[in-house]
Amino acid sequence: MRKWWRANAPPYLDYPGFDLPKLEVVRIPFEGKEIVGYLRLTDDPRTAPLMIGPEPDDTGHRDAPGAKDSYPGRGALTLNCKENSMGLQHGTGIRRVVTGHTADGAAIVAIDDRHSTAAISRGDAEFALIWTTPTVPADNNDDTDGATRDAGMTLHSGSVIRVVDIGPSEVSPMHRSNSIDYGILLSGELELELEGGTVARMAPGDIVVQRGTNHLWRNPSRLDWCRIAFILIEAKAVQVDGRDLPEIHP
Repeated sequence: MRKWWRANAPPYLDYPGFDLPKLEVVRIPFEGKEIVGYLRLTDDPRTAPLMIGPEPDDTGHRDAPGAKDSYPGRGALTLNCKENSMGLQHGTGIRRVVTGHTADGAAIVAIDDRHSTAAISRGDAEFALIWTTPTVPADNNDDTDGATRDAGMTLHSGSVIRVVDIGPSEVSPMHRSNSIDYGILLSGELELELEGGTVARMAPGDIVVQRGTNHLWRNPSRLDWCRIAFILIEAKAVQVDGRDLPEIHP
């Protein structure tokens, strides 16, 4: 078995930097959720332990070079029993169902399609624009497909709903817009950091109400993407001492 791994899995035996193998992520479907395993394989003849717990930390004292009994140095399969949110994986498309009316006023499903996220120019995230309105209140007599309007990175007045995928360890620039933003974390983990350094860490199902502050978003995971749905609605600028706080575009 060990010879087979040497022949067929050289990445495990060529960990850059420390004298440790790479991590391999193993995902096991279980009752609608996932068990996420982190696998290390080495040539060490000792038995590799099975550890149940959170993500392994390559910077921990047990993993440091020269550690007396480094588990990753021995080879280990770590099972992370955290529920992986809603079972969403990076690249999963988004179904969009949009209602409307016939000429005589009967309710219909006007659009039922799927959208995929696409990388933005900065490279730190992927966006899928779901709908926009040019004004608030919206005009439901306007049958324009809201996904065809340009909303920029935040919004150009009116309202926007978009889905954002943020890659492992990626961080957005600090930014502020004249809007009230509702963010619903769908999968993964996400940190909201304000300009003063305050950090709020979010888990799947958490909702953030972002009210015109200067802020950034950070995916703290080294392995997993996160997905959040944002609804942005045009708002008056925050005033301090009678002056509007300026927008800061990412």
